[in-house]
Parts: sequence; structure tokens; C-alpha cells
Amino acid sequence: MPPFAHKQALERSIHLALKPLRHEILAQQHKWLALLALLDIEMAVSQFVFRLLQILNLLRHSNTDDDRARARAFLLMALFEIAPGLDRSRAAPMTRVAS
Repeated sequence: MPPFAHKQALERSIHLALKPLRHEILAQQHKWLALLALLDIEMAVSQFVFRLLQILNLLRHSNTDDDRARARAFLLMALFEIAPGLDRSRAAPMTRVAS
């Protein structure tokens, strides 16, 4: 038997004994990551709803085309926050109004 055979056999048996525990730890880690992702989604939706309420308030008190354009720009910015993959190039002229 090679000199390290006992060590390798012990490591292998420990590895096999801990394998179910490792899978449980990974499963728990995935649950935590899923929970964190849900919390991120909840925060994003909450911020989006808050922005929508601001926009509705702005629209309710808007008297001019500039006010309505500003509300549309705020709506687009809120959409970009919740869906960053949207094509911003088409909305660039509208978002400049809100600055």
C-alpha cells in the first residue's frame, strides 16, 4: 500500500460522508439567494409604485404640455429602473425634459 493510501482513503470517506451535507448547504444557499432576489424584486416594485404615484400626482396638477412631457419622462425613467434592458435610445429626447 502506498504511503498516502490511508490518508486518501480517509479523505475519500470523509468526502462521501459530507456529500449529503454539502448538497443541503447548497440547497439552503440557493433558498437564501432566491429570498434575496425576491426582496430585490419587491424593493424594485415598491420604488416603481412610488414613482407612479409621483407621476400621477404630477399629471393631476399639470396644466401645460411641458408638465405632461415631464410626467412622461419620469414614467420612462421609472420603467428604465425596473427594466434596465429597454432600448433607451428611442426615449432619449423624452428623458431630457425631466432633467
